[in-house]
Amino acid sequence: METQLKKETRSHFSRLGLMFFIGTLLIYGVQYGALFIVRAVAPALLDNVNSAYLVTMIPMYVIAMPVMLYLLYKFVPAKQIEKKEMTVGQWFITFCICYAATYIGNYIGVFLTQIVGAIKGSDVSNVIVDLSTSTSLWFNFFIMVLIAPVFEELIFRKFLIDRTCKYGESVSVLFSGLMFGLFHGNLNQFSYAFLLGAIFGFVYVKTGNIRYTILMHMVINFMGSILGVLILRFIDYNVLQETLANGGNLTDYISTHVPQMIVYMLYAILLFGIVVAGIILFIVKMAKKKIQFAPGEVTIPKGNRFSTTVLNIGMILYFIFWIAMIIQQLLQ
Repeated sequence: METQLKKETRSHFSRLGLMFFIGTLLIYGVQYGALFIVRAVAPALLDNVNSAYLVTMIPMYVIAMPVMLYLLYKFVPAKQIEKKEMTVGQWFITFCICYAATYIGNYIGVFLTQIVGAIKGSDVSNVIVDLSTSTSLWFNFFIMVLIAPVFEELIFRKFLIDRTCKYGESVSVLFSGLMFGLFHGNLNQFSYAFLLGAIFGFVYVKTGNIRYTILMHMVINFMGSILGVLILRFIDYNVLQETLANGGNLTDYISTHVPQMIVYMLYAILLFGIVVAGIILFIVKMAKKKIQFAPGEVTIPKGNRFSTTVLNIGMILYFIFWIAMIIQQLLQ
């Protein structure tokens, strides 16, 4: 009986991983397909960073991700999680914890990529920074703030967790964070996306309501890809970098950019306050044992959890693909 249960569980996770892997191939397929068509029909569009950005992003969200959601719905059985309300105070506390995790995770990612860069003798590019600072803020707002959080939360929270929660909340939360982190395809983003995805996963397993994590995701993306970029542009960050690179005096720069420095300091104080509050709130929650995971209907025996949930064809394909993408990005 135990052997049969193990086979059924492994088969379920393999099917789940396979749908995520097929979805990944679809994403790359439609993106490269769109690029191929545009190069053949209107190659000048790719000379503009904004139009090139839309050419790759729109097919992913209009075609590939909806198909991915359909495949998960059609081929992987799910269990509906009971819905519970979340107060505004609970949401804000969780948001602070999420932002602190994002902030800490980002620094971990930067530190790790700097180590890799030092080993290989050249810098590792920060994909999200390069993208958000080079494209139109309106396009970033439309894609990163309005569209991406909806699809990513549906795929990596609702559809993934609904299909793993019967094996325990801890399993669902771990896979939600891990598969979400890998999906970003680079080490810097993986570090904070894993933490953020796990916290979002915890919120969803406890509330069964995806709108809470969608809203958190939107706000965090707005603060990073819109507000943060606006602040950098307002303080003439490129000018500051050039000044320091050429041996200029930081005091002289500050004296000629007083309003910008005031705004920047206020922004920095706000972020620092949110991060400190998030860390303290997380410690308090842990001390009061507020962060606990309920067992599932099906218990995977200790010693068999990794081999059952990860060492199957579907999950292996998904993990290998995205680990290879991360390594490739590091070596560029």
